[in-house]
Amino acid sequence: MFLRSHRNVSRETLEFATCLNDVGVRKCQVMGHYAHIAGGFLNVGFTKKDLYNKMGKERRSRCIDGDANTLLANLEDKVKLDALFHYNYELNASGS
Repeated sequence: MFLRSHRNVSRETLEFATCLNDVGVRKCQVMGHYAHIAGGFLNVGFTKKDLYNKMGKERRSRCIDGDANTLLANLEDKVKLDALFHYNYELNASGS
């Protein structure tokens, strides 16, 4: 079970863990949930570090054109949802 070749965080597991994390459940609590369902940590099929690494990789992959452009895209989405929300930004002389 602890050999790297035998550990795997499935796509479904990752999506559910990400949803739980997005609503405020900590990653260690998510791992505890999977351990409870599987009947113990030895039966989960991956370690806590595997889950942390996979969730971090997924989060980093969401930053398509860099973190600043991702932030601006998120702010644009908030403007579409809330008419009272406003933001402003400036570019310097070099355009960055």
